[in-house]
Amino acid sequence: MEDGLLLTKKRKIEAMYSINNVDNNYKDGHYHNDGSYQSNRTTPGRHFIHLQCMDCETVFHTEDWSPSGSTLFSPLTEDLMINTRNIEQFSCSQGNFFVAGQDGVYSKTISGEVLHLWRFCPQKRKLFISRSFLFKNVQDFNHLRQMLQGL
Repeated sequence: MEDGLLLTKKRKIEAMYSINNVDNNYKDGHYHNDGSYQSNRTTPGRHFIHLQCMDCETVFHTEDWSPSGSTLFSPLTEDLMINTRNIEQFSCSQGNFFVAGQDGVYSKTISGEVLHLWRFCPQKRKLFISRSFLFKNVQDFNHLRQMLQGL
């Protein structure tokens, strides 16, 4: 109850917008008939990162990141759709990294850019790197960073 009136959630938001002299058209979203609000800033499918496997020589991945520098990246052999709603944060690094061939055995060291996907572990109550992607091509990495900034 506000000022003796029982207001629905939609009415409270409308009142807040009218008090603050904000346009009531809600240009960044809309209401559904059930009273729920959907923002236009996030659209369905926009929470996914699509990584394409082009030639198994430009994008590598690992689920066993080691900060000591002994991580072995495997070639990305299939297209991936990563749900970013399950990721708490992203971080990036660059340097020289160990990569494996199709057989999973060390083959060479390459320089590149790495994107780390961080998740929260409720048991340990801290963040951890759940997966890392190594990009040999800087343009592919920069394109992915731009996509992430748009989320």
